[in-house]
Amino acid sequence: MQTIVTRHEWDSAPPSIKAIRQSVFIEEQNVPESLEWDESDAIAQHFLATTNKQAAAVARLIVCDKVGKIGRIAVTKPFRKQGIASKLILEVMREGLSQGCTEFYLSAQTQAQSLYNKLGFYATGDTYLDAGIEHIDMLNKTPELITRLDTATFKPQGANFILGHDSNTHLFSSPNECKQLITAMACQATRKIKILSRHLESEIYDSEAIRDAFSTLARTNPRSEIQLLVVNERPLVTQRQRIIELIRRLPSSIYLKLINTSYPYDESSMALFDREGVVFQKENSIYEGFANFNNPGRVKQLTEIFDNHWAHGKESLELRQLKL
Repeated sequence: MQTIVTRHEWDSAPPSIKAIRQSVFIEEQNVPESLEWDESDAIAQHFLATTNKQAAAVARLIVCDKVGKIGRIAVTKPFRKQGIASKLILEVMREGLSQGCTEFYLSAQTQAQSLYNKLGFYATGDTYLDAGIEHIDMLNKTPELITRLDTATFKPQGANFILGHDSNTHLFSSPNECKQLITAMACQATRKIKILSRHLESEIYDSEAIRDAFSTLARTNPRSEIQLLVVNERPLVTQRQRIIELIRRLPSSIYLKLINTSYPYDESSMALFDREGVVFQKENSIYEGFANFNNPGRVKQLTEIFDNHWAHGKESLELRQLKL
């Protein structure tokens, strides 16, 4: 069974795109026509999945400030539960990536939430009603990683890149891959983040996404704790990384210490999230390692190492002077 995905503008879209939305949303789910057809159709890119030359599924994409908003995902009854929706969404994300998107958002019907989990989307916030149907907002911070999978053979299992649920081991071999994994876990953490790094390398940590994730955690959970342990704080201060400003603004939630060189340190780097997530590099200077979104045993083992270094860590004099 061959599925082909094509992209269209609204004015020149094939009639089957409108027909599928009419059938699924208006007729099957009783969405009012006044809500289904909106002004966003004119500015969106529309996608049609055909299987064996038959129109099977649709979706649309709106790109704004590097964020791709995916919506109007609908599959006709004869083609459901055949993996067509997954293949369609992967192709939509690939197209968005080619246009500069770094993350994707969608408002998911809750009955389809597990499908989006398999594609790397995680829930943000509470459920709400839209057109009388229960929805929940979802984000994907790892689009480059998930879209590497082969669309033709992809059969999603479990919850990919979801903290506390994805038990797969994800290998990485570049700063960008490492950054995506850390960003995804930081955005999903609800309690604690522990990071051991040489100097919180700017190509990984000096990003708006990570800064916002740290800030959100600190502000939404008064008991949250973000511990940053570095070998050398000078690059952080001289480069005026975004994290430095956060430490100054949220000193009761975000802490920074220096590793005490009197105690053995093996040059490894780790980022630990709640009790389940870990991103680990054997050597700080080499962006090769692994990530687990659900490995409590490994996290417990590395937490003991981190906490030992933290207990013997030293205050940053440069940071203290900067605060003054």
